[in-house]
Amino acid sequence: MAPRIVNVSSDFQAKLSVPAGNLRGRANLGETHLDTLGSMNSLAQVLEAQGRYEEAEALHRQGLEASRAKLGEKHPDTLASMHNLASVLEAQGHHEEAEALQRKELELSRAELGESHPDTLTSMNNLAVVLEARGRYDEAEALHRKVLQGRRAQLGETHPDTLASENNLASVLEAQGRCAEAEALHRKELESCRARLGETHPETLTSMNNLATVLEDQGRNEEAEALHREALEGRRAKLGETHPDTLTSMQSLSSILQEKGSYEEAEQLLRQTVKARRSKLGETHEDTLMSMHSLAIVLEDQERYEEAVAVLRQTLEGRRAELGETHSDTLTSMDKLASVLQARGSLEEAEKLCREALKSRRGKLGESHADTLANIYDLGTLLVKKEEWAEAEELFREELSKCRSANGSEHEETLSSEEKFAEFLKERGRLEEAEKLFRIVLKSRRAKLGNSHPDTMRSMYELGSLLTDKEDWEEAEQLFREELEKCRCVHGAEHEETISSTERFAEFLKDRGRKAESEELLATLG
Repeated sequence: MAPRIVNVSSDFQAKLSVPAGNLRGRANLGETHLDTLGSMNSLAQVLEAQGRYEEAEALHRQGLEASRAKLGEKHPDTLASMHNLASVLEAQGHHEEAEALQRKELELSRAELGESHPDTLTSMNNLAVVLEARGRYDEAEALHRKVLQGRRAQLGETHPDTLASENNLASVLEAQGRCAEAEALHRKELESCRARLGETHPETLTSMNNLATVLEDQGRNEEAEALHREALEGRRAKLGETHPDTLTSMQSLSSILQEKGSYEEAEQLLRQTVKARRSKLGETHEDTLMSMHSLAIVLEDQERYEEAVAVLRQTLEGRRAELGETHSDTLTSMDKLASVLQARGSLEEAEKLCREALKSRRGKLGESHADTLANIYDLGTLLVKKEEWAEAEELFREELSKCRSANGSEHEETLSSEEKFAEFLKERGRLEEAEKLFRIVLKSRRAKLGNSHPDTMRSMYELGSLLTDKEDWEEAEQLFREELEKCRCVHGAEHEETISSTERFAEFLKDRGRKAESEELLATLG
């Protein structure tokens, strides 16, 4: 999880003053004194929260080496230093070194403390989180299951750490498209919280939010919305209208309302959230700016581009002032402003922002960081709109090449990159090249995710659509039939994905002159 960003003008100065002051005591205490090491760690965490990853990394490395020298490789503080360094490396996209450190931490914990010690289980959890981020879901799942088993045995079914492990396992199951299993875990967690803590306890309300999220992922938006509303009402009653948790629930509910097209209510909730946060936290607090960003997205969805641009300019100005030009949140504001400017046709200004953000990310995060790669793709997409095909293709190829190098050929990010480049080639009429990539993606997803995963089903459709363009009717029909069958099995007949799949296949049949079959298929929708 990304570290929480702190308000620079007040909180940061207060937090920085303590560790910075303590670090000035190095001359008296020495580099390896425990107080010095503690201050190094505190300062590094503040720097990491600011997005100053290289400085944080340097301090964490220095702290780790000093801790190793003074306390030894296996001391709990040394192991904690390993984890802290791994965390900042992961934030910079240095996945291999982060994983190596987490594995080393786990190996030492096992040797020193034993397989079932709470600290060892925590180390397993940390490694599982890194593996999940790298798309190695099978390994992550195995570790999360081991942690959950250990915590259940030691702490019991209803201990907060056990419930946290259930939530972590549910997360990796969701990532694999195994939403039913994830849902079962979230329901169990919610049931336990209700029985142990009551309906309106903060942990119970958080569990409601987790369950609502997995229901959203399955397209069960009505159930998800009901849970979000229940959580919001609980927080309003217990904590008050302007409590941070209440405002978080407003934001969560607005998200699902936006998704289902209830823009007016979503906008109303976000305007209330912005107003409350401005009053309580200030105009440029990170939470205020985040709500403004969300409000701009709802305005964009309603094609109210001028209003959206005005809000985004204000958000960007606030983040630049509070966080600096190169902070990740500042760059995210640049991305969104560029996107809305594109939508209203201001391509030159959008391109300038996009290039500025990309330059910052290349310099700060490196060429292969996930955010840099996303920025490269976004710039390529903008250039497609400007019909600057050659540079757009060059950027798409760069993004795909670096994605393969950073993540491996089977990682979902790589497969997504191949899929997007294939779509570009298809639009350019280079069907043979596009087909080759679509087949690679489908084969990998079948093997890795299974035939019933939503991403696999999308790959079936994409390849079928391309084969239709090539007039390879027979294989295209096979793929459309398979995709529809899987949709029905996974989502049910009334799910929006199943309905869309049915309509697409019916259109294919109609275009082939098989009108009766097409009408018969559409009749199944009721």
